[in-house]
Amino acid sequence: MTVLMGMNETDTAKSMMVTGSIDRVLSRGTHTVFAPGETVIREMDADREQISALTNYMHTANQTMQGFITDSMVMPADMARGKTITMLNGKTLSASSKDGTLMLDGARITRAIQATNGMIYVIDSIPGQ
Repeated sequence: MTVLMGMNETDTAKSMMVTGSIDRVLSRGTHTVFAPGETVIREMDADREQISALTNYMHTANQTMQGFITDSMVMPADMARGKTITMLNGKTLSASSKDGTLMLDGARITRAIQATNGMIYVIDSIPGQ
């Protein structure tokens, strides 16, 4: 969580994690976070009320962010091999590599950072959309 908090391009995702108490989950064990970048949030077909609910209401933020986090360390090599990843909310997403770029259900990985207890990937869109 410390590494994620130092990243500027994931401010809304960080806010959702804190509001949804996901920071407590990340403090135990190994995790991988697929954090939507700020350009994703700005491009969403959501109005201000929906964005406010994502960042201000604990249950909404928690449920949303569980779809972006897995309870294992998924390394870039795992993703390139086409690993199926189960998120905390139970949804499965497929990782792949296309022309040397890592992808998660159509979302392009724009940045990968290894932290002490997992990986953080910044994604350029919402996976599966």
